[in-house]
Parts: sequence; structure tokens; C-alpha cells
Amino acid sequence: MVRTFRERRRCERLEEAENDDWEKRIPQVCFPYNASVHESTGYASFEMMFGRPARLPVDAAFNTNMGKAMTTSKYVEELAAQL
Repeated sequence: MVRTFRERRRCERLEEAENDDWEKRIPQVCFPYNASVHESTGYASFEMMFGRPARLPVDAAFNTNMGKAMTTSKYVEELAAQL
């Protein structure tokens, strides 16, 4: 992950040489990284942590990947079954 962050930051430095607010960009790097399937596990870190794929901004924009609505107790049951 550190390498990924450094590569992303290097690209940003080329674009914004005078901007020094890298701390604000950490979520912009971490979320896509955690939502990506990792070769070593075959799963995204987000999915392993929350038991479901990440809902990406594009999903919200196009109303896709919404899943089915369910009660909190039903969600907990399904999550426990997946673990």
C-alpha cells in the first residue's frame, strides 16, 4: 500500500507542485486501494472488513450495486453467515 500511495503522490506532485496538503489526499488513495481486489487474498480489504463489496461513487451516480433493502437484524444474520 505504501508503494501505491507513493506512486499516486508522485503523480500528484507533478500536477500540483506548489500544493502541500498531502494529508487531505490520503482518503482518496486509501478507499480505491481498499476497494480493489488484492492478488494475495483474492478479496478487497473493504469486503473482508465489512462482508460486502464497497459501494463506489459511480454506483451511487448510476444507482447500481444497490443490493436489497433489509432490516438490521437480517443484515447481521447474513454477515455472520458469510464470516
